[in-house]
Amino acid sequence: MRFGTAWRHTEPQQGQWNWAPLDRLVNAATQAGMEPQLMLSFGGAEWTKPPESLERARADNAMNRQWRYPPRPELWREFVRTVANRHRGRVRLREVWNEPDIGFFQGTTDQ
Repeated sequence: MRFGTAWRHTEPQQGQWNWAPLDRLVNAATQAGMEPQLMLSFGGAEWTKPPESLERARADNAMNRQWRYPPRPELWREFVRTVANRHRGRVRLREVWNEPDIGFFQGTTDQ
């Protein structure tokens, strides 16, 4: 069973975690005998963005879609690490980002 993590909902403020929705999905999948696959994407909230990403979102008149712009790498790493540790031993499969080649993500390949 494949589903997204919605970073901006899982960690709406830095260090404040809302695990209930994601835990429900993982629990439902495992209880039904399915193997959950977490899609690590759906960019973070505004607080996760470096100034250049916020500037680009504002310039593109896309603040309501600011998730398209790269977060600060150290915050992304911490998010991925925390989600992986939360479900260690229960979730084996993870997908990093989703369909980056169809225009949703506005960062560079390095980002």
